[in-house]
Amino acid sequence: MATQKEIAQALDTAAGRNSYGATSKQCWFLAGLIARSPSADADYSDWLLNGLALTKAEASRLIEFYLGSEKKAA
Repeated sequence: MATQKEIAQALDTAAGRNSYGATSKQCWFLAGLIARSPSADADYSDWLLNGLALTKAEASRLIEFYLGSEKKAA
């Protein structure tokens, strides 16, 4: 299982692939949500293996998704 720090590093790298990249704060917060997710390894590996760029808008969308998923699970 990946740690929040490892996931954040991957997301920061993905954010650097775009001039509208996600902020470090977004990456860290999103990494925490992903780390708590049951499918963390799958979510995390997508960013590493697929060379995706993480924009600010996409990070916001993903944060909302993970927060919504946590509420449904509670």
